[in-house]
Amino acid sequence: MRFTAQRSRAPERRSAWICSSFRGERGGRPEAWERYLRRVLNFFFDCAAVSTVRIAGKGEGYYNWSVTLAQGNDTRWLEPHVGALVEAIQGLREKGRKPPIESLTITGPASKPVIWRARG
Repeated sequence: MRFTAQRSRAPERRSAWICSSFRGERGGRPEAWERYLRRVLNFFFDCAAVSTVRIAGKGEGYYNWSVTLAQGNDTRWLEPHVGALVEAIQGLREKGRKPPIESLTITGPASKPVIWRARG
């Protein structure tokens, strides 16, 4: 992991990067979820890719999360994996007896946003 770099290299195989990573973030505190998302996404991009994470303690932001990536990290690399990421988040929230999230939006300065929304 290149913690001082904010620009990622093209990802290689990332098959188990979510499921095997950082179990145990079961709390409902936004800070815990911010750490979880930063860890998982920075691990995926193999650098300090995450610029900001927005998760509120209540209201709309409690259910609708957003992540902004630093320049040089292509959100398109996450498109095939965002469903698995949200599935992991929902499973951890269920174990912690917290309500599921309704959306996750991941944006970057020069790439199309990746948006997951709950069906309903």
